[in-house]
Amino acid sequence: MRTFFSALAGVVATFLLCTSTAEAQWCQDINGAYWCGDPDSCELCSSEGWSCDTPCSGFGGSSTCGQYAGNPANDLDGDGVLNTSDNCLCTSNAGQADCDGDNLGTVCDPENASYQQVSNQRCWIDRDAHATHYDLEDYWERRYLDFSSCGAPDKYVRYKNNEATCFGFPTPPPVFTCCMNLIVNDSWWCTRVDQNFCH
Repeated sequence: MRTFFSALAGVVATFLLCTSTAEAQWCQDINGAYWCGDPDSCELCSSEGWSCDTPCSGFGGSSTCGQYAGNPANDLDGDGVLNTSDNCLCTSNAGQADCDGDNLGTVCDPENASYQQVSNQRCWIDRDAHATHYDLEDYWERRYLDFSSCGAPDKYVRYKNNEATCFGFPTPPPVFTCCMNLIVNDSWWCTRVDQNFCH
């Protein structure tokens, strides 16, 4: 029993060592492992700029909080590129490829593309019918092309540009009339209400 409590005291002491400073506190993993060997902690420690070198031998098999998967504190992903120059701190990429030139390496970049808007146009006039009226919603779409070497697909962003409600008694006016008066004076579009041309 004494041996058990002695071991427990050692673990508690290690825990207190790892959490006794603000620096060590920031280096805690959200899942409970108090060392920088987990990806979550690696990202957190790097983003906060902590050196994370507090000894934490009792957790995760790592000798220091500064280690990530056994790699040294100054090269967390072990790719031979020091943290100060590495464009992917926690993902090994010795070649430092960056296809879109945003200083975030291709292997860890959530969006490998350099998008620029090339068009903005109407793509849909939607009708929502009700008992005494109907609503018209005018949707447009922005198109973006990738101008980097990443080869990302085109991106489309749809948004509602305008809307109108058509009332009438005992019935609302024709859709064409309402569209021409309240949405757009364009017969091509007003004869194609409810046709969705969006991507």
